[in-house]
Amino acid sequence: MTSTVNRETINDRFKLAFHRVVARRLKQDPALLDGARSIVHDWSAEGPQPGFVAEWAELLARPAGEVRRIIVGRGEDIKRLRLSSPFRMLFGQVMDDTARMKVWRIVKKPFVT
Repeated sequence: MTSTVNRETINDRFKLAFHRVVARRLKQDPALLDGARSIVHDWSAEGPQPGFVAEWAELLARPAGEVRRIIVGRGEDIKRLRLSSPFRMLFGQVMDDTARMKVWRIVKKPFVT
């Protein structure tokens, strides 16, 4: 069984792996970026929002190449932003169930005892 710390690590690794898939998909399908922008726009229209909404709006206003590079970064700011990623709302467009399970197995393998 994994410990709480390892579960958090596994979740962070999954979010990073998911965003790596997003980055590759954005190169092939720029409409995915429009979908994320639309989600953030909808969040903003709902009234006062947490700071991450403005941060995502600012990030997604950048060119696609920059967005791809930033979302797979290792820094604490992007790690925190991945917790509230609009791309998670597009999960089914990015990754099917088979791919999701494969990524989960890969990211948790070093931590499962």
